[in-house]
Amino acid sequence: MHFVLFSLAGATLILLLVFKSWVAIPIILTTVFTANIISLGIMALLGASFTVLSTTVPILVTITVVAISTHSLVRLSDDDDESSDRIQFILKTMKGLAGPHMLTALTTMIGFGTLILSQVQIIREYGLTITCVIQAAALLTLIMLPK
Repeated sequence: MHFVLFSLAGATLILLLVFKSWVAIPIILTTVFTANIISLGIMALLGASFTVLSTTVPILVTITVVAISTHSLVRLSDDDDESSDRIQFILKTMKGLAGPHMLTALTTMIGFGTLILSQVQIIREYGLTITCVIQAAALLTLIMLPK
């Protein structure tokens, strides 16, 4: 539990340094919280047991959400065009970023997915859990970011 709180505090500090404003932080932290709740639900659906390895799941979910959110919101602020329609600008930018973000999640899934081939049950279970949870976190992040 201390690692989760520590990772959230670290993520909040980094977000504050990147955005220099509190505006984006509640959006991202709400997404982190929701993604972690959903990841616990996925673990329960998979019948995954809580082990030393599974304690890293919330941290990996937090890293995934913060990375995608930060990249998306920084891109939105860097490419901001005040003269165009704001909603169309956001939709266009998020549509352009969806592919790269999902590819990032896919490479992480493939990396952890190789653990499914392990002969050790706990490692195999961990690989399956992370593979499912990372994709769910990436999708949720793209859905929950402002559109």
